[in-house]
Amino acid sequence: MIKFIYHLRIIFSCTKFVVYLQFTNLHRFTSDHGDLLAEHGKYNKGRPYRTAAGIPFILRYPEKVNQGTVIHSAMSSIDFAPSILSLMGIENHGVSFDGVDFTGELTSGFVETNHNSKKYIYDPADGKWAAVVMGEFKLVVSSNDVPWLFNLSEDPFEVINYFDNPKYTDIQTSLLADLFEAIDKYDMPNRNSTRFMFWGKPACWDSKDRIIIDSEKYTCKDIGELLPYEKCSDSALQQHCPVTCGVCCEDAKDDLWIDGSLLTCAQLKWNCGKNKVQMFCPETCNSCSASNVTYAF
Repeated sequence: MIKFIYHLRIIFSCTKFVVYLQFTNLHRFTSDHGDLLAEHGKYNKGRPYRTAAGIPFILRYPEKVNQGTVIHSAMSSIDFAPSILSLMGIENHGVSFDGVDFTGELTSGFVETNHNSKKYIYDPADGKWAAVVMGEFKLVVSSNDVPWLFNLSEDPFEVINYFDNPKYTDIQTSLLADLFEAIDKYDMPNRNSTRFMFWGKPACWDSKDRIIIDSEKYTCKDIGELLPYEKCSDSALQQHCPVTCGVCCEDAKDDLWIDGSLLTCAQLKWNCGKNKVQMFCPETCNSCSASNVTYAF
């Protein structure tokens, strides 16, 4: 990063030798997205995290864009071409773009802007997850985990799940509805390749974090192997691993995505042969157990 800033300063300083270039040149910097490099315990790309899906966009155009302008609105790389052409005054280019022109925000004169524009991203390989981004909020649904609602202003490293936080009920409901409509509207891979996605949290759910028991750190998956089941008598472990410890038997109050429809547990009783339905509706599916119950994805 230090080398990048150093060379960027050199590029910008070169135009200062010619006053005309200083005020009329448009400098734009962007890049490909990076690899996770074990962040969030993941590698490579194809994830909805900012470091895997987000890319930088830095622009300098003193003639039209005020120094220090920051746009928090959700933007996508398909918006770059129509916006840059508009900023340059090129209108009759004869090209129909899928992206939107965000020149209005660049030249608004406001130091910061955050419009309620929404952008959608999804797993391009298997369609296992889909997400909607609006300003500082990002909602992710998937077939392998509960829904996640990120607040990028309060949690820029994306480690806190604000889903089901009463403070964000309205934004959560709105983004879920938008994403459900967008999957069909934009023919996302999830529409045809994903059979199950969690549209809400199961009432019984093991934490994926580690817990300290007898001065050692364990996960719920360690119960029955590194940690004997007898330890489930510990109330802290029961709260941390209610499914594995067999102390929770309650249907989810929310919906489960199945083949493009959102269904409640009352509607899913004929699908109890599926593992994810049992996880979501243990009471309806009669899949509760007093002990030793684990669910695999």
